[in-house]
Amino acid sequence: MRRSMMAVALAGLSGCSSAVTVIEGSPPAKTEAGSPQLVAVGANGVILRSEDCRHWLAAPPPSSEAWLGIAWGGGRFVAVGEQGGVASSSDGASWSYARAGAAPLTSVAYGGDHFVIVGGDAASGAVSYRTSDGASFTSLAAPSGYALRRVAMSNDGKAAAIGERIADLGGTRLFHLAEGGWQPATIAGPEGDYAAIVYAFDRFIVLDHAVQLRSGDGEHWGASPGQWFRAVDLLRDGFGGLLGVEGPTIIGSVDGWSWSGEKIAEPAELYGIATLDYRYAAVGRDGAIFCSTNAWSGAFERVDSGTGAHLFDVARSF
Repeated sequence: MRRSMMAVALAGLSGCSSAVTVIEGSPPAKTEAGSPQLVAVGANGVILRSEDCRHWLAAPPPSSEAWLGIAWGGGRFVAVGEQGGVASSSDGASWSYARAGAAPLTSVAYGGDHFVIVGGDAASGAVSYRTSDGASFTSLAAPSGYALRRVAMSNDGKAAAIGERIADLGGTRLFHLAEGGWQPATIAGPEGDYAAIVYAFDRFIVLDHAVQLRSGDGEHWGASPGQWFRAVDLLRDGFGGLLGVEGPTIIGSVDGWSWSGEKIAEPAELYGIATLDYRYAAVGRDGAIFCSTNAWSGAFERVDSGTGAHLFDVARSF
């Protein structure tokens, strides 16, 4: 079985270089409160922020742990870490820190009026929390035998997640959040090896090489043939479509059914993607940040992030 990006991240990634052109520029002015911005998070506590994708500022980290996921909602960013830490910020510059537990936290999403956090490892099993502010947490019952790796939420607060079997860090399964906690989802059709989940077009979507899955409620899923893309991150791009990343490839879809991909650089390995002002930003290994060269452009160039730490996720404020 292939190992997910989160499994690789938790095991520790060795460095590698990327043979691409780096665009350098002057640091941006201080971000104004309320300005839309990108925040990227990664290894060694790294937190970066940008108003234009091309120029990045480092924020003082509240912890040195690796930040594996980040989301925006309710007027704040919430980032989750490999040591059970949770960081929150309203402006991307000043961060507060709290601990939800000791187990690694790998993904966070916002829907309704709260965030849902998931994670886990072989020692602790799956863990999950609900929080409205990134400071206080309600534990959610999580499935045994799995670690929850990725979570997505609908606007009204429904949640679905990908679980990875702990025994061999290989097989995956879908779960939905019910009143009593996380429960296995029902899939009508073949199952796959899942890595990313998103809520878009009024449904949850999971993409694998061999199968695409969709669900209106996170509990009942239908399957259709895949198109040989297996995204490690997916998002609704804000312009009526979907974006994802797979290795050095950025994939896109205008309807959630048909996908196309464009390889941006070798040997880049991308882990997260976000949009800002009609531009796309993808982050990945060795501090890589790629920005689309123009509005709506499918052409990407690497910009100077100021760090060699792996960047595992990126989100934007609204």
